[in-house]
Amino acid sequence: MSSQVDFVAGTLARYGPAGPQVALLAGAAQDGIPTRALVLVGGLTDGLLFAPYAALLSEEVTRHMPGWLVAHASLQSSWQGYGTGSLDRDADDLHLLSRFLKRRFGVAGWVLMGHSTGCQDAARFMQRFPPGGSPQEDGADGGAEPELLGTILQAPVSDHEWLLGYPELAPLAERARELVSEARGDEVVGRLHVADNAPITAARFLSLYDLGGDDDMFSEGLSEGVRQDLLAPVGARPCLLLVSGADECCPKMSEISDRAAALQRAIGASASIHVVAGAPHNLAGHEVEAMAVLRSFLAGLPSP
Repeated sequence: MSSQVDFVAGTLARYGPAGPQVALLAGAAQDGIPTRALVLVGGLTDGLLFAPYAALLSEEVTRHMPGWLVAHASLQSSWQGYGTGSLDRDADDLHLLSRFLKRRFGVAGWVLMGHSTGCQDAARFMQRFPPGGSPQEDGADGGAEPELLGTILQAPVSDHEWLLGYPELAPLAERARELVSEARGDEVVGRLHVADNAPITAARFLSLYDLGGDDDMFSEGLSEGVRQDLLAPVGARPCLLLVSGADECCPKMSEISDRAAALQRAIGASASIHVVAGAPHNLAGHEVEAMAVLRSFLAGLPSP
């Protein structure tokens, strides 16, 4: 069932110096209630309001969950920026945004929700900036940060498997390997015509294209041990796997539930699964069911 909301009323805020580093903020805390934030990040080619449910989610959370705000994040990798970006840069952007929300709006705790390739961003953030511990690498900003309360992975699918469906990309992969072998991975190797024709560097293309590439966290071809090494950090906090039951980006729809279960095992006991039956990659037409699941997950999280 669908419920159409096509706008978000809020505040457009700049959280960093780069042009794309802005966030659309909807809602605010009531007096005396610690502010919590739900941060939304899309996938390849996505920007603000990347899916039909994004605006509706803002309305649902801000109307029915006092004390929450929803931050629609624009990263340096948004829209066509992914072609020259990386998961590490995305994690730094999200780290910068979380600290901005703490400093500027008093956010005490937050939840990171990734859609599609944004799920890799959520996992990389947990790898780089483990909750309650020292970050594995220095972030882009200093100062206090809010507590990460949990993550939501919506449509976690394999970019590697998706790109393998286009055999015409093989020459591009060959050229990208040549550039990387010559320490020229930051050079643009071509355009990703199967998506939005964005210019893409050799290193980012192989990150997405290769089994075991830096972006590859959800491929069936990964061993159980590798998958667990990648996703176990996500299990440090509650995680909702919100899976599209008819995801067109999954090569074998009959295996969607089994693959979600494999991800749950890799993350650990803190992960829960909800499969939205019949839903496409972006949940179009199934927003009402998804909203109920998301609100229930958020309501069940502890206060910061």
